[in-house]
This record gives sequence, C-alpha cells and structure tokens, in this order.
Amino acid sequence: GNSGSEAVDTALKIALAYWQAKGEPQRARFVGRLRGYHGVGFGGIAVGGIEANRKQFATQLLPMVDHLPHTHDAGANAFSRGQPEHGADFADALEEIVAKRGGHTIAALIIEPVAGSTGVLIPPKGYLQRLREICDRHGILLIFDEVITGFGRLGSAFAADKFGVVPDMITLAKGITNAAVPMGAVCVRGSIYDAVVNEAAAGIELFHGYTYSGHPLAAAAGLATLD
Repeated sequence: GNSGSEAVDTALKIALAYWQAKGEPQRARFVGRLRGYHGVGFGGIAVGGIEANRKQFATQLLPMVDHLPHTHDAGANAFSRGQPEHGADFADALEEIVAKRGGHTIAALIIEPVAGSTGVLIPPKGYLQRLREICDRHGILLIFDEVITGFGRLGSAFAADKFGVVPDMITLAKGITNAAVPMGAVCVRGSIYDAVVNEAAAGIELFHGYTYSGHPLAAAAGLATLD
C-alpha cells in the first residue's frame, strides 16, 4: 500500500477474509484501544481511540468495534524508567469484552505496542504478553500497528522483537522507506496467507488493492532503506 492508514485498513480486511476462509464469518467484530491511533481510513478511525478524529464521521464508521482502556496510569507509574511496573492487568479488559460479546464474534485486536500520537504510552511489564495469551485462548487475531515503532525506532527491528511477543499481523509504513516515498505494508503469519491465498479457489484470492500498491519506485526506496 501507500501509507499506514492503508496498511491498517488492509489488515482489517485480511482478518475478515481469513475468518471467511476458515468458515467462521461470524467473527466480524474488532477491538481497538482508547487513545490508539491507526490512521485516517474508515477502518482505522473506527478501531482508533481518538475521539476528535472520528466525531465528524461517527455515524458512518465500522459498527462492531469495542475499545480496551489505555494503559496510562500516572498515579501508579509516575516517573517510571522503561516499562512501567504496574498495569499488566489492563489487558484483562479484553476478557470482559469477550464475556460480553462472545469470543467467537471477534475477528481481531489491533493495538500499537507503544502508542505515540496521544503521548508516548509504554506497555506495562507483562501487558503485551497477557494480551497475546488472551487472544490465543479465544482464537482472536492480534495485530500490532508498528507504523511508528517499526524499523528500529525502539532499538530493535520491531516492537515484536523488543517485547518478545509475536502478533498475527504487523502493519508498517513510515520507516519502511525512511518516508522518502509513500509506502505501507502488512506482514502476516504464513497460516493466514495460506488460508486466504493458497487455499482459495482459482482467480482473485483477496478482492483488495490500491492503484499504486507495490509501486516500483516505493519498492526501490524500501530496498535502499534496508540496505
């Protein structure tokens, strides 16, 4: 794609396509997080948690979206150095959403491992690991939005490496070309690719794409950036 916004909307559509392919079309609900930022596409605004970004469009966003609480807890973690000690239990709000909606209805959870657009929110120790465990327990896909954190911004290649948590999808942009040319991308687990692409009937596997997807100039800039 051409941006983080496009990457996020692509990831959400891949999640829905995946569950369709797996014979679970009822998994059509998404979970985001308050204060989360996932671009300005309709999907990204819906799963994002910045009210100012969506109040003009609220009646026309994705209808089945819930939000986790954010992890900023100044009272418990003021002046923390590195990852806050307190707050892993914020992840348990996902269990509450599962109890209310039914885990069998939830397609994916999307979060920024480290939030940036509403203040830098560092994940508390154990928080991301607990989200991974809850997603595994209920078969929910976990999407890391690494548009901000990817390509070395945390001192590791990706936040998934930094925190030792492997998501099912990663959305990328910004650093993928050092922002010299617009580009975005989605990384998916092999099992998701197999279900959507390799196990599909002959023809178009994923009815999705942008005019400039895989643009040769952007791809060249991406390769140059990696070099």
